[in-house]
Amino acid sequence: MESLSLPPQVGHTNYRTIVIDPPWQYSQSLAKSAKTRGSAEKNYSTVTIEDLMAWKAPGALADNDCQLWLWTTNSHLHHAFHLLETWGFTYKTMATWCKSQFGLGYWLRGQTEHVLLGIKGHPRSRLTGPHGAIGSHHSTLIMAPRTRHSEKPECFLDMVESISEPPRIELFARRGRLGWDVWGHEI
Repeated sequence: MESLSLPPQVGHTNYRTIVIDPPWQYSQSLAKSAKTRGSAEKNYSTVTIEDLMAWKAPGALADNDCQLWLWTTNSHLHHAFHLLETWGFTYKTMATWCKSQFGLGYWLRGQTEHVLLGIKGHPRSRLTGPHGAIGSHHSTLIMAPRTRHSEKPECFLDMVESISEPPRIELFARRGRLGWDVWGHEI
């Protein structure tokens, strides 16, 4: 993939909500040689950790008060925490998507993905109460079936919308969503 830059022609540069699902590159020999049915490299161009670390878009697009939701796989969890810091966000919590069937895996067969929530400033206007999300019914466990390769469940975006503020953008998006700006090679 060519060098990452700011998404062209997005509607804002002060997003209060950013969702990123990077096309993580895998270094295991199985990913390079097999290019099996579920491998990322078979489905789309991937990006190296170094390119993601050097990418300025998440910080440049963020409002002073912003939630950033970063999807990661088990293999990239360590790097995902570092990306949040590099982009200027503070880690707050994580949700795990439990899929309805096994995927691929080098050590263990993957059946989960994680989304890290990082923040800048104080983006809590929809979360009331002194001890957290009073009135929120959202869990750190997302139960939803798998769909197309890398496509995230709609219930995740519903959750994000209920606890975040517009304007919103999804980077590396696979489909559009009403009320969101989207950027990705499949849009």
